Amino acid sequence: MANPYPIFLNVHLHYNGVFTRHPHRYTGGETFMFTDHDFYGMDLHGCCEFLERFVGEPFEKLYYSSRDLTMANGLRVITNEMDYQVFIVVSYQSPERSIDLYLDHIGEGFEDWFDEESDESG
Repeated sequence: MANPYPIFLNVHLHYNGVFTRHPHRYTGGETFMFTDHDFYGMDLHGCCEFLERFVGEPFEKLYYSSRDLTMANGLRVITNEMDYQVFIVVSYQSPERSIDLYLDHIGEGFEDWFDEESDESG
């Protein structure tokens, strides 16, 4: 499938770090900015294979952070092809701006923390 967009995305990859709960953030690890890869031309499986080859190890979960939102409000897990396509659409809404992609190497389940905190406060 040819990419209908004239430019590649700027994807800021965060890997080999961990998510922390208080405050919500991704700490440690390394980062890399992809500026010349066609994420649009990949499906979720192809993207995960590409990222695993790049970082040299498997990961459990893949997340992206919506622009202009805090991590607590903007972090989204990519679990299926529909989620991946939403990531692509969101990314191309402002392709000149980078979008953050996070690898969870231990499968911590960061998205479940928000539900637990709601239960604790409720």
